[in-house]
Amino acid sequence: MFVVCHGIAGVTGMFSALFDSVEAAEESAENNWLIPSAVSAIVGGGLQVGANFLVPKDPIQNSAVFGISFATSAIRILCKGIFSGPGQKFLKGKGKLDKLHVENARGVGAVVDAVLVMPALFCTCWHFYELSETESDETRTRAVLDEISNVACYLARISYAVAVNTQAEVKVGAIVVLAVADLLYCGLQVAEASV
Repeated sequence: MFVVCHGIAGVTGMFSALFDSVEAAEESAENNWLIPSAVSAIVGGGLQVGANFLVPKDPIQNSAVFGISFATSAIRILCKGIFSGPGQKFLKGKGKLDKLHVENARGVGAVVDAVLVMPALFCTCWHFYELSETESDETRTRAVLDEISNVACYLARISYAVAVNTQAEVKVGAIVVLAVADLLYCGLQVAEASV
């Protein structure tokens, strides 16, 4: 299960590199690439989190930090669904849920996703600290590859937020960083599955 989930997460990272880049380049949040971009992020992130939760390989030992990491990942996947096109259509006119309907769902969702990088990065740094205290073996290598892929994912998420909320040269640079970070994530997840 570990190998299959991380392998598929890696493949979806390759699709994310294409979908996220093309979608971020669009001026309008109403474009045909929004749903494939959101689906690839949800599937890839969900499989990675699921594999690490169901079949952990050298997971975070501190229970509080592990809880923060898991909660942050779950909130991220939930927010991806809420701020996607179908999510926004569902929320519109639903009473109390209508407050989650925003004019620029893509921009707001990207900023929320970028803000969620902060607690996730804290957890990654903590895990690197824990891993530095253990002996090197195959399990530790998988955990290190997973955390490095997380760092690539954080870079992609921040780049996406910049790309969809800015114009001109900054947008182009952010899209290039986004594509490279997504491809790096893809390679690291596949490497983790093959170790």
